[in-house]
Amino acid sequence: MLEKSEFWLALMAGMVLFYCYALLLLVQGLLEHSVLMISLILLAVHALEIPLASRAVKARGIGLGRLLLPTLLFGIVWWLPASRGTFSEAHSA
Repeated sequence: MLEKSEFWLALMAGMVLFYCYALLLLVQGLLEHSVLMISLILLAVHALEIPLASRAVKARGIGLGRLLLPTLLFGIVWWLPASRGTFSEAHSA
């Protein structure tokens, strides 16, 4: 399961939906909603993952510019399979 790109892409899709819901709450002015707070905490934790992600994907030739946005949005859900080549193998098959 962890080797399948579909698993990781499904997790990323769920995170995108979560962030969209948080954005909707922000636009509606519901600043104290727990979903909004959790999304901000997730973004902060993902920012702390950037050095780990950089080391993990370095062997794959992924530079800092390419890893910043996915790491901020998805964290380990992006960089762990990227470091294992899960996504590149799925595209070559």
